[in-house]
Amino acid sequence: AVQCELPPADTAMSIFASLLGEKTLHEEAIESEKAVRDQMPLLLHPQENVELAFGGDRKSPPQDKSYFTSHRVLLQDVRGIGGKKRKFHSVSYAALQAFSVETAHSADGAMELKLYELGKSDPISTEFSRKKVNLFAVQQFFNIKVVARQALRGAGKPVPPAIPRGDDNEKGSSFAEVAKYLSKNAKNLDPGELEKQLKTTAPVLLAGEKVEIAFPSDKVTTILTSLRVLFVDVQGVTGRNVECLTILWSSISGFSVETAGGAFEGDCEMVVFTHILGRPSLLKQEFKKGHGDVFAIQKVICDRVLGEDVSPPTDPGTGKKKRSWPQRQRRLYRQEKEAFQEIRRKGSR
Repeated sequence: AVQCELPPADTAMSIFASLLGEKTLHEEAIESEKAVRDQMPLLLHPQENVELAFGGDRKSPPQDKSYFTSHRVLLQDVRGIGGKKRKFHSVSYAALQAFSVETAHSADGAMELKLYELGKSDPISTEFSRKKVNLFAVQQFFNIKVVARQALRGAGKPVPPAIPRGDDNEKGSSFAEVAKYLSKNAKNLDPGELEKQLKTTAPVLLAGEKVEIAFPSDKVTTILTSLRVLFVDVQGVTGRNVECLTILWSSISGFSVETAGGAFEGDCEMVVFTHILGRPSLLKQEFKKGHGDVFAIQKVICDRVLGEDVSPPTDPGTGKKKRSWPQRQRRLYRQEKEAFQEIRRKGSR
């Protein structure tokens, strides 16, 4: 099991504040919580705190607003004339199967967050100003609320991860810098160097997270880590618009890999099938021969979806270690074999 532990709420918020550079977002969350408790005392749980809040303006009439609390995602949808009718939609962090962050298309544009909820085909979409919000602070917030929580399930002795911070001295720290790195090293992506890029230049990963394998497909790079499948989609001519999509390993229900054929028979291919409705239900990536090892990719996905084979038994005949299936798969295979033998015995009578 992957070892991970959630940091205390006050530690998490101090990290977000350091990523933001200013405490305006944290202060807005505190003020938003006070306003909600004053106007709707029963909306929040007594022990619940608003940690991030986007949309709306405290000086204007009620508007749609997204609250990210210590317990859930809370969406306020204002309806009707004068905004007197309101709908509040709550989503537990445990129900989120995937999420993505996308940079702004222009200097004055808005960044976008998408949350994929269990049983819903349309994602929850929230936009926020690039001038007010650090995109990596939002990414790290959902790393803790979604990715780390999933990793914590079934973990043995937890090891608290230190959340990475971007290099403050490097003014060019952004997805654009990572996009340049991916473009220059498409044929030979080193997992260690890429991991470093995604923890410093663009702090997307958790500190304890490991990049296991990565391969490019046109402008999309697929990164398989110890905690998730990450798709980095570089869009536009300049490559400055980047979407980073996180798919949890627990959301994957099946997968396939295909080797390249002859000169005119296409490229290699990886397909993952997920429980998610809508766009991320099937994610297909094609990549050129030599840009990724199909069977190494298959092995990483097998380990994460079916269970890692960490202790292969010794062959009594040779005394050498031999590779085995995970215990659950061996048990299923044995049961199927016994059932088949029983059918054969009954048929021969």
